[in-house]
Amino acid sequence: MAEMSMKYPSTAEVATAIELSAESFEQRKALLTFTAADAQLLKQIQPRMSVYAEQLIDSFYNHLMQFEAVADLLKNDSTRSRLKDTQRGYFERLLSGRYDYDYALDRKR
Repeated sequence: MAEMSMKYPSTAEVATAIELSAESFEQRKALLTFTAADAQLLKQIQPRMSVYAEQLIDSFYNHLMQFEAVADLLKNDSTRSRLKDTQRGYFERLLSGRYDYDYALDRKR
């Protein structure tokens, strides 16, 4: 039996499908009243929050492991480690102070 390979859409394909553009992302931020001052505040708390990054991520995954369906997906140590690395990158970028179109595209991956 031939092995089936699933092709995932590219980030650009997803952005097109949900009609995400640099302009629409700016509109979304305006809708949420997310301002440059908000971005600056997030950037300012980054040094204090980064101290807790590992604890927050570990707590998050410990919580997920309480659910059988998710625990089955996360039982492999390398999978869980890879996902924690991804979560760590998300956390760092969340507090970077830079929320532009590239940030939006990164969130869609």
